[in-house]
Amino acid sequence: MKSRGESLRLVVGVVATGVLLLLANGEALADAPWAPWTRVDDAYGAVQTGPRIATDPTGNSFSIWEDTRNYLDQYMGINGSDIYFSYRPAGGSWGQSIKINDNTGISWRSSPDIALDTQGNVYAIWWDGRNGSQGDIYFAYRPAEGSWGTNVEVSDGQSMPCTNEDNYSNCSAPRIAVDGRGNAYAVWMDGRAQHLAVYFSNRPSGGYWGPNIKVTDVSVPADGTAPSPASIAVDTAGNAHVMWSDSRSGNPDVYYAYRPNGGSWSPAVKVNDDPNEPGMQVQESPVIALDARGNAYAAWWDNRNGNIDRGVRYADVFFSIRSPGGDWTPNVRVNDSAARVTGGPAILADGWGNLWAAWTDWRNATGLLGGYYVDEYTSYRPAGGAWQPSTRLDQTGGSQKLTPSLSTDNRGNIYAIWTMRGAVRPIPAGQPNSVFSWASYYKRAGIDIRPGTSTNAIDPKGNGIIPVAVLSEPGFDAPAQMDRASLTFGRTGSETSLASCSNTLEDISGDGLRDLVCNFDTAATGFRAGDTEGILAGQTVSGVQFQARDQIVAISDLTHRVMIPIVQASRPG
Repeated sequence: MKSRGESLRLVVGVVATGVLLLLANGEALADAPWAPWTRVDDAYGAVQTGPRIATDPTGNSFSIWEDTRNYLDQYMGINGSDIYFSYRPAGGSWGQSIKINDNTGISWRSSPDIALDTQGNVYAIWWDGRNGSQGDIYFAYRPAEGSWGTNVEVSDGQSMPCTNEDNYSNCSAPRIAVDGRGNAYAVWMDGRAQHLAVYFSNRPSGGYWGPNIKVTDVSVPADGTAPSPASIAVDTAGNAHVMWSDSRSGNPDVYYAYRPNGGSWSPAVKVNDDPNEPGMQVQESPVIALDARGNAYAAWWDNRNGNIDRGVRYADVFFSIRSPGGDWTPNVRVNDSAARVTGGPAILADGWGNLWAAWTDWRNATGLLGGYYVDEYTSYRPAGGAWQPSTRLDQTGGSQKLTPSLSTDNRGNIYAIWTMRGAVRPIPAGQPNSVFSWASYYKRAGIDIRPGTSTNAIDPKGNGIIPVAVLSEPGFDAPAQMDRASLTFGRTGSETSLASCSNTLEDISGDGLRDLVCNFDTAATGFRAGDTEGILAGQTVSGVQFQARDQIVAISDLTHRVMIPIVQASRPG
């Protein structure tokens, strides 16, 4: 059962991915610290849990969480909660916390989720106990630049999102996704008929929520061992992908189902590939993400290796890929061997297939369960590559960090939010139990190979030059801070191919900052037909090393490229 009296706070962080990897003091980016946090919520003495974050293409961020600020009874303790929201404009600060649920009675609300459409409209969903202890699934909509509207029930009155009160936060947690046309899709665990199953509903843009439809093809008895929450992702065309775990085979396994736009749900497919040995392996808390090409990426909590440390069961994060219409690939471990994974992961894919995963990890703990501190860790996987060494999201000890959530913008910046328990910041006078939220921001500059083109097509046999723009960011002036003579570029990043750097500075990315454009000799880059990325390396004038990557299409004969189909995610320049 979730403890309602825990002192928790939200923390939010931002890191930019995918393009320029700045290496601090010669160390890998994975070891570079995140910038100091900034506060998100504006309540002291309350509890914030279950945060989620969404970010639009330009970097405006939207966060949502469960909040007890209105239910702090001096005699009864905490006796209820609301759903709160905050907005952060790109490069700005988090704004006022705003309550989303529109009822005022004493009850619990939990497990919120948030999504955006391409027009900046915001969609929120959560479990709500206003109608009784079993609760229902509720939804609210906020038009771009507008205010939150009237709450609408998504579950159809026949649902029982929580048949076992002790496990309601696990069995009912709804998730929401939105396609390119503003159609919304929701899933949740539902206990109607005393059996737990994943249910689904969709809402056409500007319309009403439709019937509740059962997704899972097997129901699991609601006997107190609730399946872990479902996860949903949709592509721009409205094709939906859902993952969950259930114990139909004796142990919890990860399952997947697919629904083409307007169609029916497919039979469930098992994703984890370990053998079923009763009482041994447990796979749960699956999450799913899509890239622009429709590739699906799954991650989940997995204890197939039977890990135990100091009497505590911990696990690994495992991962699999499914190409459109294909099968799930053999499972791969995401975290490194030092990890002690105790909480379910988050996963994020950008438009080009670069991935981030985050999870709760107690490798730095000094005590037993109940007395240890845990951290949030991440790993990065470049498109088509391998998972990189695990990175600690924060460098603050003496606290527990839980339930990470990730989002991205169209520049590859990654935004992370998580819950924290424990005093890690000075507490204001008179507020001994203050709970507050913090955000950190770490940006990397981007690069753009062949700016002004849509495919970054390169002829490895060509004799011309390849322009590469190093994009400035707030706090990073590329023309002034890059050591131009140190630049190397090509297939591995070590190729000595620099021809020149332009002294005419342009704003390539349209953000008002001057960028640096350098030209590289194609023949010296070492590219081969079929290569999919170019790598830039060098250092800043202060000696900070870096490595940068961007997507390319290497074709051996560009004189006939109009006859060659090129599938490339849409991206600036």
